[in-house]
Amino acid sequence: MRIDERHEFLGHYIQSAARGEFGIAGFQRQYAWTMTDIEKFLESVSDRLPVGGFLVWRLNKEQMGDKRLSKGRIGPIVHDAGTQSLILDGQNRLTSILWAARFMEAPRGPDYAYSIRELDAWCSGKILVADNAERRMHFVPATEARSPTRFPLGRIMACTLLQLARPIDVHKEMLDAGISESDLDWFLDEIPNLFRTKKTTVTEISDATPEEAFDVYLRVCRTGQPITDDDIAAAHRWMTGN
Repeated sequence: MRIDERHEFLGHYIQSAARGEFGIAGFQRQYAWTMTDIEKFLESVSDRLPVGGFLVWRLNKEQMGDKRLSKGRIGPIVHDAGTQSLILDGQNRLTSILWAARFMEAPRGPDYAYSIRELDAWCSGKILVADNAERRMHFVPATEARSPTRFPLGRIMACTLLQLARPIDVHKEMLDAGISESDLDWFLDEIPNLFRTKKTTVTEISDATPEEAFDVYLRVCRTGQPITDDDIAAAHRWMTGN
């Protein structure tokens, strides 16, 4: 088994995943993030804080096409059996951006069923928006997603980072929503650049058997202990001196 580590831009990974170049390993857990988790992740992106890395299993030619190894879907994107790179760690981050950008393409009744958390976050009638008044990205009811200060994040990503929509069309949609010309740069340049310029660490394993990849997955996922509510409360007490 070979292990390589490198730095990549988050935007590059989002583009590759949107083209169907990444899948989720068959033994991976289901999507687990809530709306709050998604908003906190995007807050970290906006504040240029670390957002975690990705662990990827690169299949060899003999393994490619083996449907047992992949779930066949990453968020709303269904990929073919020839996808070579499978995510072992970091799926919630990548999947969340794909859901925001390509929600309308999500298949009904995919072979790999949507998790309860996916349905709660992305099929609840709320939309992820870029909000210029609050200078953040967050969920709002679909009826409130377009206004002079808000616009769907997915449409922004589609016409900039992913190049799935014509900029002239999205520009018109923004003007129709009441967004001023002076604010367009924030939506169409500053927001996508947060993802384009965000660096992340990618650890790639290759020449690995399914058993070796599974072992790496378990070792990474079991490392350390998740922070508890009591831990957070104790940290707050330290900060306040109580």
